[in-house]
Amino acid sequence: PQQSHNDPLVDQVYGQESLNQLFAESDYILCSAPLTPETEKMIGKEQFDHAKRQPGGGNRGSAVFINVGRGPIVDEPALVEALMDGRLKGAGL
Repeated sequence: PQQSHNDPLVDQVYGQESLNQLFAESDYILCSAPLTPETEKMIGKEQFDHAKRQPGGGNRGSAVFINVGRGPIVDEPALVEALMDGRLKGAGL
C-alpha cells in the first residue's frame, strides 16, 4: 500500500488493517492476495458484516466479492453465509 500513496491514479489505499472500511465503501471487492500465514482466513465474517448495503435496502448488500487468489484466504463458510442471507449481492471465485 505504501507504494500507491503518491500514485495520481489511486484515489484510496487500504491496508490489511482497513479491510472493514474497504468492504463498507466498495461496490466490487477483488481479492488477489498470495496465500501466506498472514493472509490465511484474512477475509471472513467480520468483513462480510461490513459489506456495503443497498440504499434504502435495509440489510440487503450491494457489494460483489471476487476472489482470484488462493482459496484459504477467504473463510468460505462465512462467504456462503453472507451470500445466503443477502449481506453480499454476489461473488466470483
